[in-house]
Amino acid sequence: ATFYEIWDQASFRTEGVREAADRIALVTSTSVRGGLTGIEVELRTTGIWRFESDGRASRLDSFNEDDAAEAAFLAE
Repeated sequence: ATFYEIWDQASFRTEGVREAADRIALVTSTSVRGGLTGIEVELRTTGIWRFESDGRASRLDSFNEDDAAEAAFLAE
């Protein structure tokens, strides 16, 4: 089954963006509703994107907890 076969409604919202030397943190909220059950789920996630010197993305780490995301963002 595809994403949209399972969820009959989905929305994604950017809540914040932070920049550092070779990385960005992208905080997003996702809301979905199950197609069969009607159950609604909300998830807040922070993605820490790391970039090479040529600008290409080299790594993405995803976090559901703010403390873990902050520690990863500040790590060298």
